[in-house]
Amino acid sequence: MDVTNPPDKPWARLHVVRGAPPRQFRFEAQRPAELSIGSAPAAHLFLSASGVAPRQLELAWDGAALWLQDPLRLGCTLVNGRPLNEWLLIQGEALIAFSGIRLWVAARALLPLPVSPDFAALERARQGVPPMGSARRIPTVRLPNEELSAEQLAQLLNGVVGS
Repeated sequence: MDVTNPPDKPWARLHVVRGAPPRQFRFEAQRPAELSIGSAPAAHLFLSASGVAPRQLELAWDGAALWLQDPLRLGCTLVNGRPLNEWLLIQGEALIAFSGIRLWVAARALLPLPVSPDFAALERARQGVPPMGSARRIPTVRLPNEELSAEQLAQLLNGVVGS
């Protein structure tokens, strides 16, 4: 059994698998986070590959479920071979493809499955408000645009997970 993915809690992962240097992100239950992916320097996951839009993809982890959307509605982002436009719930594994980039995502949400992201939880996380029923402060991490070594990424993630 994979102890990093508890069977009784929601979780999610994102991995860059082709077209850009390998990177990975983990998302834990009750710790909402947003991730912008694109060629804009301010993107959380900056991709300089040719054809990548400034805001190619948005990922929202509301603390319980993983959601994807193509914010510009370009129709050029594919999830398991289908165009992505509106918010899409990820349950299980999916391959995201655009402009020669391949991202792998995996997520587990608990039943019943939500019909839309919990935007209130995401807003509370942006403002640093603890999740409902929790006294813990949600850590905010701004990832650097330069490439990180696997060791540096592990240290950065351990600092967030351990806080």
